[in-house]
Amino acid sequence: QRWTAWTRRFATYINAAGITDKTRGQQLLLYAAGEELQAVVEENEIASGEDYSSLAKNIQTFWDGKNNIVFLRFKFETCRQQPGEQIDQWYQRLRKAAEPCEFGTLRDSLIRDKIVAYCESERLRRDFLQTNNISLADVLKKARAKEAAEQQATAMESDRPGEPQQLAAVRRDQKPQMPQTPTQHVSCDRCGRPGHPTCTAAQGKSCRKCGKPGHFARACRSKQGAPQSGADAVATLQGETSYQKVDHPDSGVFEVDQGEQSAHTIAEINGSRLSVLIDSGAARNVINRATFESLRQRPHLQTTSDRLFAYGSDRPMQLLGKAAMDVRIFGRQAVATFHVVEGRGITIIGRQTATQMDILRVGPPPTAGQQVLQVAEAEAAVDGLLSGTRSSGVPQGHVEDIGRVLRKHASVFSGIGCFTGPPADIHLTDSARPVCHAPSKVPIHLADAVDKELQLLEQLGIIEPVDGPAPWVARMVVVPKKEPGEVRITQDLRDVNRFVIRERHQIPTFEEVTGDMAGSTVFSELDIAKAFYQVPVAEKCRNLLTFSTPRGLRRLTRLCMGLSTSQEILQNVMSRVLAGLPNVKWIHDDVVVQPLSEHDGSFGEQRREAYINEVAQAAVPMALTLQDIRKSSASDPVIRAAIAATQGGRWDRSNPEMRSLHALREELSAVDGVLLRHHRIVVPADLRQQMLELAHQGHQCSQKTIARLCTKVWWPRMATQAEEFVSRCRSCAVTSHTPAVRATPLQPTPIPAGAWLSIGADFVGPINNNMLLVCVDRYSRFPEVQLMQTTTAEALIPRLREMFARFGIPQELVTDNGPPFSSKEFGRFLASYGIKHRLITPYYPAANGMTERLNRSINKVVRAAIEERRDWRAALDEWLLAYRNTPHTATGRAPAELLMGRRPNDIIPAARPSQRVRINEQRLREADAGAKAAMKQHADAKRRPRRHDVQVGDSVLRRRVGASKTQTPFESGAWTVQRVAGNSLLLRRDGTTCWRHCTAVKVVSPDLADAGAQTQTAAPRASGEAARDPPASPVALRPHPRAARAGPLASQPLTHPNRSSAATCPTNFALGTI
Repeated sequence: QRWTAWTRRFATYINAAGITDKTRGQQLLLYAAGEELQAVVEENEIASGEDYSSLAKNIQTFWDGKNNIVFLRFKFETCRQQPGEQIDQWYQRLRKAAEPCEFGTLRDSLIRDKIVAYCESERLRRDFLQTNNISLADVLKKARAKEAAEQQATAMESDRPGEPQQLAAVRRDQKPQMPQTPTQHVSCDRCGRPGHPTCTAAQGKSCRKCGKPGHFARACRSKQGAPQSGADAVATLQGETSYQKVDHPDSGVFEVDQGEQSAHTIAEINGSRLSVLIDSGAARNVINRATFESLRQRPHLQTTSDRLFAYGSDRPMQLLGKAAMDVRIFGRQAVATFHVVEGRGITIIGRQTATQMDILRVGPPPTAGQQVLQVAEAEAAVDGLLSGTRSSGVPQGHVEDIGRVLRKHASVFSGIGCFTGPPADIHLTDSARPVCHAPSKVPIHLADAVDKELQLLEQLGIIEPVDGPAPWVARMVVVPKKEPGEVRITQDLRDVNRFVIRERHQIPTFEEVTGDMAGSTVFSELDIAKAFYQVPVAEKCRNLLTFSTPRGLRRLTRLCMGLSTSQEILQNVMSRVLAGLPNVKWIHDDVVVQPLSEHDGSFGEQRREAYINEVAQAAVPMALTLQDIRKSSASDPVIRAAIAATQGGRWDRSNPEMRSLHALREELSAVDGVLLRHHRIVVPADLRQQMLELAHQGHQCSQKTIARLCTKVWWPRMATQAEEFVSRCRSCAVTSHTPAVRATPLQPTPIPAGAWLSIGADFVGPINNNMLLVCVDRYSRFPEVQLMQTTTAEALIPRLREMFARFGIPQELVTDNGPPFSSKEFGRFLASYGIKHRLITPYYPAANGMTERLNRSINKVVRAAIEERRDWRAALDEWLLAYRNTPHTATGRAPAELLMGRRPNDIIPAARPSQRVRINEQRLREADAGAKAAMKQHADAKRRPRRHDVQVGDSVLRRRVGASKTQTPFESGAWTVQRVAGNSLLLRRDGTTCWRHCTAVKVVSPDLADAGAQTQTAAPRASGEAARDPPASPVALRPHPRAARAGPLASQPLTHPNRSSAATCPTNFALGTI
């Protein structure tokens, strides 16, 4: 069937493509069909024929020869309509079953006969037989019309008042009628006599009819007779209605109504509140059609072959399908499968779902001894957690608060929990073949610990004995723990994992989780104890987790770490449990709650809030009212005097503020104790700060803040004060992208004295899990590229040693501050060769511009090779050959010529191979200087740079490295400038120092600095002092950016952070022209 359908699609492609060549069509068919079909054609010597259609027919004949026509017709004969299956679905199955049976022209008539003979509806069958020689099209038309009519009638009847149809036959009325007979005619349910509802006369006695104790024969409920026979059997019992199918114990539907003691309750199903019945005798969850259609979130119905029976009925109930729905009841949540049936009746939650949600217990309650043991275990777990909290240095008051929370929820922190939702399913491919392994030998010294651990796992219900044959048996793996006498037992499930179909639940990355936490500084981290053991496995899948132990075969009832799909299943379970909780993020069993202000609300606990200065500064200012301004104006002497002057008094011009008001006296007026300038309120002095806070809400710039103020209020020097207020706003300072200077004048580096004396080095990548070590001679621009698997100092040093052996030892190496370059081992290596190591300013790659520009060219070559689907390594070698033999723009000479003194051969032929060249050193330097001067002129004209005016002692904000969209560009804590070396600044805060370029900081007012920052005294900044020019040669030393040094740096030699304090590094961290 698949081959026939595929060949039809292939013929469509051949015709659309206009392929007329017969041989080409055959070759294209074999290529498109794949290697397996080509092997079948070759092995079985199937004739190719004249064209592709002949080849396709010969292959079809080969397939048909393997099919048994008798068996195929048997499959067609047994294709019957399933309960609840629609006519179109059945018709499609019949067509597929009849296609290979070679019925020919009889196919439609045989399908018609099958539908007439075996359709579920007897009325529809009689309707078919009334028409002589009815056609297949008429049969389908009538069947579809009947299905549509039933659906429409059910929808209309669902809203009709009156007694609804029940899931089984009857139920007790919702509204019991008032008794029509006197009370004394009520019969006792124990002795059977009238006048009282119950008594103790039958206590200790047995019934003669049923043999059960507690009632007499006259009160026996069995005397009311057996249910009626037939499809609509009714079992009417006093005070209850029961439904059961005795010979189908797993598919029974029960509904027991006992008045005030019934198990009716309210549950939320897919967002709709419904009255449900918790039934311990029902094997399935049931919901009627009308209730299902009234759900707010109605899921898609799936077809099912399940059969449900009501009590006393041999005929299955009419199922419309099944669907998975979210159930919330008694504070618990689960996903359960509900069967949708025709009729009306209460929604039933069956035994399995109720037990999983822990809202139904089958069996006696735990004994007093067991309860005491559980309490003792919970208290021991709480005491263990508190002891760890005390040892971690938590204050005693906080320990007591934690202890109250732990004891309140002691059951959560003891034992092994269990997910109450649906158990996990393990799906295997069709090609799975069971594998049984022999038992593994347990070392003698671990035998007791293994037996103890197995016994504990069996007591906790994590493993269970296996009865009967076991198709899958894995090996047990024993791993000793650090604690003496304890082991961890795992399973080697590699054979099962080869056939497991993973569920592919999306697991968030670290960046996705942390991206939503921007701005938070305090977190609570939770770790689920034995998370895999808290997820149950479905009964049908447990045989896959069987393993051999010294106690015999055992199988897991919970998930385990060795199963390949456990991670996805656990992530799905955590999503179901934690979904909807604010400020909660999780990856597998690790849960993070943030931020602190909302943390306690997420867990339902409350605490006092301690307001600190930063929180108070960030608080939203209260709005001002006209009454507040009137009251403050009355107490402000300047405003009060101005109001009096506008009403005919004298102006006191000795006060500067009064003089400014006097100049505007023609614009001033007083209304109801408020001074106005035209229509704007003159704000009293004590409310001006609050007014500035209100106007600056939303953190608009100073210009817009002033514009907002000018629409309604005014006071002398309002614009100046608003500008000062905005300049002191910490939030505006850290969120603005404007640094101290956007760009500094370009400072080209002079060309070295000779070849391979000064080289730059950097890493490029990763490229297909590889890194490229790039080195460039700063004199000749000759590049060297090495392929590396790792960037550690141990791997870097041999590559540089090999390079030095080829070209010689340089005098200077320029690199960034990456871990391999700043390591102690790499420093010793350079010192052993006498090489000066110059580290550029951190996070300012332009200082190593020649190497960075070469990196960009290498990236372009690699991307182009990948786009062309070429080997990027070969493309990189070709580019290196071309680059080394191409004259450089700055020097006018090829890098290979300047380094080797000859013109190497390449793919372009030369009249004189390997010709030696003469270099005019003066002309070379003039060309290099001219090219750099032109580059500087172009760059400075484009970037509009200026020299910075940052001085020692200034308070600055440092630019945040790798800031996300939700983070501020600058850090909130202020640093103090301790040293200025050209465009590089040494910053200090709380004993920590670091170097930054002047474009990576922003100067702020001193009152924005952190109150607790430990700043060193520095020379005050003289007014009008010009910015210092950077030194022309490397004269200053700077510490590693990750080194935290406490003392003043001017009075002691600087040392490398990873070397001993006695070893000075006179060549390290040289700052010169960059």
